[in-house]
Amino acid sequence: MAGIRSFSIFQRSPAWPTNQLGLPKGAYPRPCTCQLSQFPKPMPESPTSTDLSLESSNLINVVSLPRAADRKYSARTLEELVESIQTVLRRSSDPAHTLNLIDTVQRLGISHHFEEEIDEQLDRSCDWNVGEDLFVTALRFRLLRQAGKHSSSDVFQKFISKEGKLKDFLAEDRRGMLSLHEASYLATKNEEILLHAQKLTRTSLQQLMPLMSSNCSSYVAQALKLPRHLRMARLESRNYISCYRKEKNFNLDLFQLARVDFNMVQQLHNTELTEIVRWWKQLGLVDKLSFARDRPLECFLWTVGIFPEPYHSSCRIELTKTIAILLVLDDVFDSYGSLDDLVLFTDAIRRWDLGAMEHLPEYMKICYMALFNTTNNIGYRILKKQGWNVVPHLKRTDVTNETAAMMEPYPNLFSVSGKILRLWDDLGTAEEEQERGDVASSIQCYTNEKGFSSEKEAREHIRNLISSSWLELNGELVSPTAALPLSIVKASLNLGRTAQVVYEHGDDENASCVAENGAYSRTCTCQLSQSPKPMPESPTSTDPSLESGNLINVVSLPRAADRKYSARTLEELVESIQTVLRRSSDPASTLNLIDTVQRLGISHHFEEEIDEQLDRSCDWNVGEDLFVTALRFRLLRQAGKHSSSDVFQKFISKEGKLKDFLAEDRRGMLSLHEASYLATKNEEILLQAQKLTRTSLQQLMPLMSSNCSSYVAQALKLPRHLRMARLESRNYISCYRQEKNFNCDSFQLARVDFNMVQQLHNTELTEIVRWWKQLGLVDKLSFARDRPLECFLWTVGIFPEPYHSSCRIELTKTIAILLVLDDVFDSYGSLDDLVLFTDAIRRWDLGATEHLPEYMKICYMALFNTTNNIGYRILKKQGWNVVPHLKRTWIDIVEAFLVEAKWFNKNHVPSPEEYLANGVTTGGTYMALVHAFFLMGQDVTNETAAMMEPYPNLFSVSGKILRLWDDLGTAEEEQERGDVASSIQCYTNEKGFSSEKEAREHIRNLISSSWLELNGELVSPTAALPLSIVKASLNLGRTAQVVYELWDDENASCC
Repeated sequence: MAGIRSFSIFQRSPAWPTNQLGLPKGAYPRPCTCQLSQFPKPMPESPTSTDLSLESSNLINVVSLPRAADRKYSARTLEELVESIQTVLRRSSDPAHTLNLIDTVQRLGISHHFEEEIDEQLDRSCDWNVGEDLFVTALRFRLLRQAGKHSSSDVFQKFISKEGKLKDFLAEDRRGMLSLHEASYLATKNEEILLHAQKLTRTSLQQLMPLMSSNCSSYVAQALKLPRHLRMARLESRNYISCYRKEKNFNLDLFQLARVDFNMVQQLHNTELTEIVRWWKQLGLVDKLSFARDRPLECFLWTVGIFPEPYHSSCRIELTKTIAILLVLDDVFDSYGSLDDLVLFTDAIRRWDLGAMEHLPEYMKICYMALFNTTNNIGYRILKKQGWNVVPHLKRTDVTNETAAMMEPYPNLFSVSGKILRLWDDLGTAEEEQERGDVASSIQCYTNEKGFSSEKEAREHIRNLISSSWLELNGELVSPTAALPLSIVKASLNLGRTAQVVYEHGDDENASCVAENGAYSRTCTCQLSQSPKPMPESPTSTDPSLESGNLINVVSLPRAADRKYSARTLEELVESIQTVLRRSSDPASTLNLIDTVQRLGISHHFEEEIDEQLDRSCDWNVGEDLFVTALRFRLLRQAGKHSSSDVFQKFISKEGKLKDFLAEDRRGMLSLHEASYLATKNEEILLQAQKLTRTSLQQLMPLMSSNCSSYVAQALKLPRHLRMARLESRNYISCYRQEKNFNCDSFQLARVDFNMVQQLHNTELTEIVRWWKQLGLVDKLSFARDRPLECFLWTVGIFPEPYHSSCRIELTKTIAILLVLDDVFDSYGSLDDLVLFTDAIRRWDLGATEHLPEYMKICYMALFNTTNNIGYRILKKQGWNVVPHLKRTWIDIVEAFLVEAKWFNKNHVPSPEEYLANGVTTGGTYMALVHAFFLMGQDVTNETAAMMEPYPNLFSVSGKILRLWDDLGTAEEEQERGDVASSIQCYTNEKGFSSEKEAREHIRNLISSSWLELNGELVSPTAALPLSIVKASLNLGRTAQVVYELWDDENASCC
């Protein structure tokens, strides 16, 4: 189980230095340039109300600190305690004292602070003359062998008589015999003297036990049950800390450090479990596969056994993930899959390609992709941290070419460790597995082969095989020809120890490994409902909103106002407005209410009611009421419903002017002006109405009240149809009290809802920043932009509805990676490297990274894994394998980036048409909207999915708006840093404009024309795409205008 994967991820986290104790140290603005240090930090992981420890095992229980004892030590810093013991260790020269001190710090679980000091003293100990002191001789032998250092068993010859017995002078040396007994368990094959000594000391100690003190007798009993060499380190520390005070050589500094360290490691385990459970819940395998085991805590127990040192935190987390998936695969093969399906599944795993899962059953696709993505994600973390692409090794299952090559075939070390695990598993679970009809275990196999008369004989034979395997495993520990790092050798031994602990109660009759306090149960069967829940995401001290833009700022609630509403529940407020909406029959009142709830940002609560009322409104006779006519027209078109612009003919005179009776109808003209921005191509009446109402409203503004004048000024600057929904809600809530039709229920609901969505955004940002920090791209690529908040701003604009939370999170990830790829092509990569990178993306295979520079390998794998992870979530939720669609968008982007790089390299200024065709792709529109289409999942069918290739015109038009606004906002800055020519330069060259101002005016006209085309997609009677993706495309255009507007200061008509 530890095997290849633990070998690859076995590296200390920088969070756990060995020289000290401690937990890890260590209106909108232009696109956000704040660095990650200014971003919200993931919530601190405080202890949950449900203890994260395995309660039945006390494995990671906190050792309680006596309140009154040793007060003089309570104020001492951890560093002081560590330094004090380091000093003692360095200066110690007495063999017995030094070796005993080393043994004590190892048993207390604090040796990770003193690894250098211990190593130095053990090397010195080889030269010490300890005479015939059996205790010191055996202790030195055991400590040296545990450390992987040479120590000959011949040192024990002087303690054995010619008759093969312990010499007489040892008869009363209980301490020496116990030390020899413990040392004997580090015997290797053919070390007969140690195997003989083990039998002799066992007999002698059993005879002496009745004469011993209770404390000494207890130690001997534990050693005879389970020798130190076979104990799980973390459990041994827990037990020894509890009884260390009784020791003759008790040391207060050691005791204090051990207790504090244990508690801190407990908190580290809590944090690790929180991360694991968060990952497990997001993976969602047990939600989709009812037969699968839900045991992340059991899996974590294994990794605590394999990696007891605190600095192996990342190893525990990553290996827990693989074990959790292994359990699910075991269930697929043991309990659920048909033989034909299992053959298909095995073949797909051999191919290790997402295309291989095409013919698998739905549940197998989910399993396959979970395994594929988890393995690749682990591979990415190793590549980023150590510079090795280990996925080829991981998918078969101190890193150098030589040691990595030793993973194929698997080393004998792994085979022997795995044999111990397998045999203990059979001893512990064979009966249960036979009852449910599993394959025969080793018990049945040996019974058949050896002809045992009872299961008891077979079990005894298996225990002997385990003992023999330990001799072989010990040989790997001290082999002079061993080339594998000591860390992986120790992990392999720890796997064998953990297997014995986990499965011991399956072999009740001869459970020689049961700890004195019964600390372990057999394999943990606690379900996820009993496991730790991720910490609730409370607001961070640094508000994750973009403060200057107030995008997701909380709307403050007046303390004294509307107290009667403050206690009303959200449900009551929603039900109240739903009732009003359903019963409303007056056209003006109904449409005005719909418009109000939309502006307040609460329409997502009333989508059915609004849809029903809008359908009814088509039959309403509103006469010559311009306000109601225009409002109905706008609301219908915004909802993607048919509404003819001919309804406005009656308001236009033959001379092409507004009729006289409208001269003072300011409200009606404002409504018509807003409606005119939903015009499509060739709707001249609306384009004419837009000009007429603009002129009339400008003339009437001096005669209006300040409130009315303010609304008109906003509409003339930026009409409602072009505003970003979330910002519009924020602004309108602030001034809604001044409305003539003010409604307290709507106001209260809007404020409460806005604050709740703000908290949702905080949670989303916490998740995004956690992912971004774990991805670590900007840590490895100093040139890359560090802007997850800017990326999140885009997704809030595209998906304003709160129920699109997962869409915002996943799309933010893709945009963040897009920015990094843009930096690679624009700022850092050579043309030759960019050609290689583009070819690798086309192949979409991790093997394609072989010849890429290191930084490109990291970029490639980050993109590859993020895309596949998003594909997995869509597969799990909707049943669609969309990775082929998603990867095509990335292939198109990098190919378009490469085109720009070649233009720049040749100083080529393309034609506007050539530039825009390529620029729509490099702007990320196709990538964003294809991802959005599948993430939202509305009306995804074979027919609509097929419309993603080639990209719909809807996406192209939206992308054109984004590209043009981007150029208006960033062209000057990009030209200064030497980027490719923008549309401003392209149109200046083609049209012969005399100034940049003319080119900018031309581009703004192109944007207006594009909106006519985009509006046409919204209400096209032949449109086959779901309304959700049409609205997202419009929102992308709106967000582009908001994000880039302040760069175009001279003519920022949208400010």
